[in-house]
Amino acid sequence: MNKPDKDKKDIIKLNPGNIMEKIEFEFAKDGPILVKKDAKVEYALCRCGHSTKKPFCSGAHMSSGFKADSSTLELKG
Repeated sequence: MNKPDKDKKDIIKLNPGNIMEKIEFEFAKDGPILVKKDAKVEYALCRCGHSTKKPFCSGAHMSSGFKADSSTLELKG
């Protein structure tokens, strides 16, 4: 997955103005951490350690043999 066209500093500004939004971290099976805001993917973060675009996912997990279970973490404002 490629990094969406957003500045890296925006990753800490997912909830400007303290608006109540649902933030979800989806740990994709054998893949990246998908950061979702109101069910829309905002970022794909590397968790295999092989990305050429750290901290974002470059898709390197597909050729590196990375294996991991999936899970989800929800944060509600």
